[in-house]
Amino acid sequence: MFRNIARDLDDEMHVFTFNSLIPGEQIRILETCIAPGGFSAVALQRHPTAAIDGITLGMRDGGHSVHIPYGAHDSRVKIFFADVTMFATEFGVTPDNIPADHPDAATFDHTRPYEGRAYDLVICDGQVLRTHTRGKHREVGEATRLTNAQLILCLQRIKPGGTMVMLMHKMEAWDTVLLLRTLHKFSKITVFKPSKSHAIRSSFYIIAKNIRPYSAEAKAALKRFRSQWWQLTFGERPCRDEEGDMEGKVDEVVEEFGETLKELGRDVWRIQAEALEKAEFMRVDETS
Repeated sequence: MFRNIARDLDDEMHVFTFNSLIPGEQIRILETCIAPGGFSAVALQRHPTAAIDGITLGMRDGGHSVHIPYGAHDSRVKIFFADVTMFATEFGVTPDNIPADHPDAATFDHTRPYEGRAYDLVICDGQVLRTHTRGKHREVGEATRLTNAQLILCLQRIKPGGTMVMLMHKMEAWDTVLLLRTLHKFSKITVFKPSKSHAIRSSFYIIAKNIRPYSAEAKAALKRFRSQWWQLTFGERPCRDEEGDMEGKVDEVVEEFGETLKELGRDVWRIQAEALEKAEFMRVDETS
């Protein structure tokens, strides 16, 4: 399924097209939740000399198995096995800042995976796994923690002009609207909904191209993503940034971004509506 989605994404949105490369320069791709590996497999089919770096939850912690060769079996692919939401130092938190009584105090990861590398494409398609062994304190807000963790890594690893692909849900949800609006300030955004595997679901992909990671808007976004990760992890710091209370004012967001959101969401909502209308569980049994 993931390979088919990756092919469709590339065929329609050209996510594996890298026009800004210097002749002879190696394509570098980071996938923040790489298992099972469908996206990276398709990337290597289309660019056999590309270098793929990945992060994924280990199987002993409830992660998926990796179905592509890596490491000694394929030197083009390197994988870092870890919980992507726990890179505390990457997210701006030093060991001294972590409350000693936090349930995960001893398990935060202070390494910075692939530090110093810059990527042409970052794929952020992680989802919260029911099989993931984690404490009950992480049951609320875990999906948002995961989203923020991936966004932080992306903005600190993406090349200027690079592309991000991110799996999201519910185009009309407030958090999703705010994220689309934020990305729109420092990249060119489009969206893509697979018409087969994701048709009746709320899921879709954001494609952000020509990202400007060193812009003031991107730096403000990074600060906000870190603040949100902190609040959801430790519950001690409010989610504030230079925009203050603006994020709570629906009318202002709609006025600024409403038309763009409508255009972005048109096909996503159409595909889902048509699929739901045809779905077996939506049919009425007239004989009953």
